[in-house]
Amino acid sequence: MFRNAIKKGLQYIRPLITGKLIYKDKSIVNSLSTLIVLNKNGDILTTLTNAELFLIEDDNNEVFPNILNEIDNAPKERQKKKIEEKYGIKDNSIVGIHNVIIDIAKNPGKLNIIKHPYLDLAIVKIENKKNILVDDLALPIENSNLYLACGITGRVE
Repeated sequence: MFRNAIKKGLQYIRPLITGKLIYKDKSIVNSLSTLIVLNKNGDILTTLTNAELFLIEDDNNEVFPNILNEIDNAPKERQKKKIEEKYGIKDNSIVGIHNVIIDIAKNPGKLNIIKHPYLDLAIVKIENKKNILVDDLALPIENSNLYLACGITGRVE
């Protein structure tokens, strides 16, 4: 019974691969998270912590390229240190993040995150519907029952 349930459930689960670029040694630290495809619109159920990775990616990748450019163009090591101190950049600071959603959407674009009021759950809605890849892989949850099925209410952020 459990074996069949797990086998059936696995067809709705997709990975989220996150790569984080570390400042000083320029190494990339990868992590793997789980996303559950809810419907043919590519709506995803995941933890709030995973959903926030998308927000962090947007913020991080908007701010850090300019800062890193400023550091790279500083003529002296002392000036580089001052810029690092100004922005609070340490050797182990994350200066780049890239999230890859596997087999859900190609170039998903803007994402809306709907947070559960007290659990570590969120629904991630992909706005760019033309690049959705999950027509036949989604859970049979109608859009009207989506939030009720996940226990999530609230506004889109």
